[in-house]
Amino acid sequence: MKFLLFFYFFFFNLLFSQESFVNGFDDIPIYKNMQNDQDSLILFDTINGRYLSSEIVGKEKMEDVRKFYLEVLPNLGWRMENENIFLRDSEKLEINYFKEENDTRIIFSISPKK
Repeated sequence: MKFLLFFYFFFFNLLFSQESFVNGFDDIPIYKNMQNDQDSLILFDTINGRYLSSEIVGKEKMEDVRKFYLEVLPNLGWRMENENIFLRDSEKLEINYFKEENDTRIIFSISPKK
């Protein structure tokens, strides 16, 4: 009975959870009310590593989003090389921030570390 209750709790929590992640990135959370740009996901696997790019968009202040990722990414194992580039294992994560009319757009890109 406990297992069944745990299963239902886990399933509904997973199904209706407000927390979500950037498309293609298993552990990079989306900031507040921003949304994945569903058409932006690009993924290539090569013998040298993976190339991955995905975008999120929303009405949040760009500086707030930047501060969030500067704080969160080191907790996920990413080591900051500079304000927009992080390294982890054999990969490099680059984050580019743009303002488009009233929207903030963030592009996350992973490539092999050279």
